[in-house]
Amino acid sequence: MRERGFDDKSFFVCGFVDWGVDTQMGLSEAYGLKRCIQEFYHGDESIVIHLLKEHIDVKYIVSHYYRFISKDEYDTALYLLEHTNISQFMLAKALDDGVLASINGKGFYIADIKI
Repeated sequence: MRERGFDDKSFFVCGFVDWGVDTQMGLSEAYGLKRCIQEFYHGDESIVIHLLKEHIDVKYIVSHYYRFISKDEYDTALYLLEHTNISQFMLAKALDDGVLASINGKGFYIADIKI
């Protein structure tokens, strides 16, 4: 397309029908995803599809690597217990569930369900 005078920024990808993803991105970002799938995940696009469906930013996806642990939940739990601590999980879960709010520069607020 460059030969015909078109810049990569002139094109946008509006999603991938076969993945069920409608994330809009530039052509260079789409090629970045392709490169990510080929080089990081050896052609297995499942993690990229999952992240796109969760509306994770394309730039984040291509700059972070997710390592496969196991198909088994027990093995995964053992791995997590060996490589992290329970406080990290509790804090992340509370933030994700909206029980806890983190305000930059101010601190943490907890939802008071007794009100």
